[in-house]
Amino acid sequence: MNRLAKSLLVGLLEQESNIIALYGGGFKPPTKGHFSVVKKTLQDYPEITKFYVVVGSGLRNNISQDESYSIWNMYKKYLGNKVEIVKAQSPLQYIKDYLQDHAEDKVYAVVGTREGSDDDIDDFNKRKAFFEKYGGNVEVLNIITSGGISGTKAREAAKISQEEFSKYLPDELPGDERDIVWDYVKSVVKENLDTPLSFDYLPHVKSLTKHMVLHGLNLHPLPKIKFIHDDHKNAENFFGKTAYYDPNQKLIVLYTCKRHPKDVMRSFAHEMIHHMQNLDGRLANIATQNTNEEGDLPEVEREAYEKGNMLFRGWTDTLTEGILKEGRYDKISNKISSEIFNSWKQDFSPNLSELEYENVYNLEGTEFEIYATLTLTPNSESYKIDGGLEETEDGYAIYIDFSADPDLFPNLWSEISMNLKDVIRHEIEHITQSNIEQFPSKYMKDDRLMRDLINAELLSPSQYFKLEKEIDAQLQGMYFRAKKEKKPFKDILDNYLDLQDITPEEKEEILNIWRKRIPALSLPKF
Repeated sequence: MNRLAKSLLVGLLEQESNIIALYGGGFKPPTKGHFSVVKKTLQDYPEITKFYVVVGSGLRNNISQDESYSIWNMYKKYLGNKVEIVKAQSPLQYIKDYLQDHAEDKVYAVVGTREGSDDDIDDFNKRKAFFEKYGGNVEVLNIITSGGISGTKAREAAKISQEEFSKYLPDELPGDERDIVWDYVKSVVKENLDTPLSFDYLPHVKSLTKHMVLHGLNLHPLPKIKFIHDDHKNAENFFGKTAYYDPNQKLIVLYTCKRHPKDVMRSFAHEMIHHMQNLDGRLANIATQNTNEEGDLPEVEREAYEKGNMLFRGWTDTLTEGILKEGRYDKISNKISSEIFNSWKQDFSPNLSELEYENVYNLEGTEFEIYATLTLTPNSESYKIDGGLEETEDGYAIYIDFSADPDLFPNLWSEISMNLKDVIRHEIEHITQSNIEQFPSKYMKDDRLMRDLINAELLSPSQYFKLEKEIDAQLQGMYFRAKKEKKPFKDILDNYLDLQDITPEEKEEILNIWRKRIPALSLPKF
């Protein structure tokens, strides 16, 4: 049906029933992309009688639900009187409840996707499947825009300047209202502008140096340290310097402008390894920082990278914040896995094809959703488990996908219970690694490129178990299982690795890497 035909039928459709549109998200902050989704939906579907924008809770870079709600109410003036802004703890839960409570309404569940984004299409398909389970009165709309929808990108732009951030606001917004929105979000740039000058690095430098000495490094005489806080031109250059070591002066130079303090300290650890190499007489022939040139540089750089990173991670994990919170992560993992397990077991019937569980949880201010599915596959004689984490506009989403032959029950329930505990604790660890604002001592850099290379079979499958993020997630998940199952930690690790597509030699290499990480995580030796 074309737009003209739709317009002619609007009056008739309104008389027959309410036609409601629901568009949910975290919107931290709302951008011109979000604005365009609402505007385009109203243009393409004029039969809509009410359009609810559902703003989720949670805090992202100090941007709260109240601030997002206020910004949307400014946008509302340029979208028409059909739009209403509402608050919800979880937008998905709000839409789910609406579908179940308003079966008489025709409902459009709106999902915005960016043109050409495969990740957005995957998210759309998952949300479409989710919404369609809760009634026949919903049509899930894929509203495609040309870009700018991401609150994450808007927050990154805010770290640069008000001018950059303004590019993510709707064109309809006048200058005075743009200033108001900037006032709401400018706290995002506090870390970026103030931290390099105000952060006191010296206590951390002393603490990390002491940690490295205690681990046997020869660092005396200690190097001189110079901080460069105001080199903005270098900070804007993608190939700009982060740090370097001058062996002749025994000097470490650290660039701090527009860098998180933890990243600066990681550079310090790297350069301290070079200082150790210099004291050992191993930098005498090094005259370049180009790792592609011939000579000894690649080997000394590899040592600085590997040893510096491991010592740095060990140091951060000895800090009080990291150690005290591990028990809390175990506690929420136990709660979630038990609730999934009880739901599946209560609903189980061999005649069903799927058992599902969805809920929203909060980890120290970080909201995340759980989608857990147990697929029953008769005559398969198989049992498979999988899990994954995705960052969403609302926070994070953990997907749990188990499948099993129904003939394996009830004996399989105990194994499912233990696997759930392992997988949930694993994904909880990934949440802490991905959110630098909430969990700074556990944050790790994105490793998507390496994962893509492994998935494309350009790297050995064994490399997956050596990824920085995976080492901690694997160990924390399996140790949590070992405690709950009251089995030796080593047995759990062995059983897991024996099921993987790796050689015995690769298994032992992985175990050796994991053994080196164990002390930093305060886990038992194996």
